[in-house]
Amino acid sequence: MARSSSAQNTCNWIMALLALWSVVSLIVIVVWATWPPLAGVTQCRAAQQALIEKMEGAKVMTEKAQEVLKSTLKLSLENQTKLEEELESLLKSQRETNASLTESLRLQ
Repeated sequence: MARSSSAQNTCNWIMALLALWSVVSLIVIVVWATWPPLAGVTQCRAAQQALIEKMEGAKVMTEKAQEVLKSTLKLSLENQTKLEEELESLLKSQRETNASLTESLRLQ
């Protein structure tokens, strides 16, 4: 049995479409398997996790540094208060000595 011309054309078109579909599918699979950004996603996630851990570590270090600064500031303020009290005491003593010397000079 001989095929008709239109049946032969239809068969050729279907075979061409199947061949084209096969080639395109093969290209898509190869590109998808070797696409660098897809392989780089895990690297990006690992780098992101490392940066998050580094930021958390920096945050902890900053908090510790702030605690140290606060305690140093508190000690400095206490020391300044003590020094001001001592200075006031010395000034009072000096005033009393000056008054005493002035009084003794008047009596002479």
